[in-house]
Amino acid sequence: MPLDADFSWKQTHTTVLLEVPLKGTPAKAVDIYATDLLVKVNFGGYLLQLDLLKAIDDTAAVAKIKQGVLNLKLRKVEPGPWDTLVLEGATKAEIAARRATAIEGKNERDAALAERVKDRKYEDERVALRKQMANEENERCQIDDLKAEEKRSAEEEVYAKFAELEAEKAAEAAREAGGKKSKPKKKVPASAPATATATATATATAKSDAPQRIDPGASGSGSGGGSAWNANGTTWEEADRSEWAKEALEKHLKKGSVATGAEDIRHNSSAVVAAMDGLDMGAFSRGEEGEDASLGKLGQLASMLAHVTCKVTKVKKVEGDASTAVVRGRKRYLFDMSAEVEFEVAVDESFGQDSSDDVSADTIRSEKLRETKYKGTISMTEIGSVTDEPPEMSVKFKKTVPPRHSKRANEVVNSLKRDLTNVRLANFVADFQNTF
Repeated sequence: MPLDADFSWKQTHTTVLLEVPLKGTPAKAVDIYATDLLVKVNFGGYLLQLDLLKAIDDTAAVAKIKQGVLNLKLRKVEPGPWDTLVLEGATKAEIAARRATAIEGKNERDAALAERVKDRKYEDERVALRKQMANEENERCQIDDLKAEEKRSAEEEVYAKFAELEAEKAAEAAREAGGKKSKPKKKVPASAPATATATATATATAKSDAPQRIDPGASGSGSGGGSAWNANGTTWEEADRSEWAKEALEKHLKKGSVATGAEDIRHNSSAVVAAMDGLDMGAFSRGEEGEDASLGKLGQLASMLAHVTCKVTKVKKVEGDASTAVVRGRKRYLFDMSAEVEFEVAVDESFGQDSSDDVSADTIRSEKLRETKYKGTISMTEIGSVTDEPPEMSVKFKKTVPPRHSKRANEVVNSLKRDLTNVRLANFVADFQNTF
């Protein structure tokens, strides 16, 4: 049992100052705990426990250790002098209840503080992300401007060169036509005069070599992965694929489906025996437990052997951007997206037994005897092409899953998350690359 620690105290109008000799105890071995009405200091086999007369602001407490003495500064909630430091005249029960209330209040304040810190951290991350996105947008705008300027300069240079060649060819054709006029006249077939033939040939050649504008989105990419005007892929080229990507991602996510833990008790009786041994089903017959406990174990057994499935029932929304870009002769597939899907977990404890009802003379409806379904949503964020990390996923059930099914339900939902990441998103990426 720890010994009572020595201490001294003094006060001002707004603070209480405690001095506790630590008797050679190092600072790292000193434990200080303060609530609004209780202060505890534990060190080297000594304990100081003070039930304060009035409340303090425990979030503003300041502790310093200097020359082997702990100096603890406590701020009063209500300024003014205290007659004594600790509460006097209270019974043990009253003190115990007062301490419990103080500790509970501190726990609530600590939890609220942790939540505020978490929110602040999240907000700071959002601000940093917005700044990063703004910087990336500025860089993209600069790149777009450079691309536009580079393309304009290249087009002007090409058009000027073609115009120069056309002028030279026209002048050459005119010289040839003039030279033939100065020569003696020769009889030529009326259907093909030399001058007309030469002029027509020059004109046709000039027209065929005239510059033609090419649609930047035209198909027929070159070896560098770019469009026809960027056959070698030496100029940055980017095409928006957002609408296609949203539809394709929704299509692939809709296929999400998994099953887990199915045991066919008709053909695998050893699985039932192993499960029963694990639950000690014979305790009831030995009189070691009551009927309710035995029935509870039967429920656990049914849950352990149940066939559990989980599938995506609806893709609520898909948002984000996607594009293809040609950079230094290489095509890249870029996307930054998010999605939210609805899922359904089915826990089938019927073990192959169905309930059939005659609905009409020629229609029979068959339903599983014991099948329980739970619905929920999975929010997927950070679905991106610039990171190897899996997307962030958060799961929310629409109603609380009872303890008997919670373990199996969580297992199958985790399997669905892996299916969405490793199969459905992988298929989406492959589809993206094969389409463009």
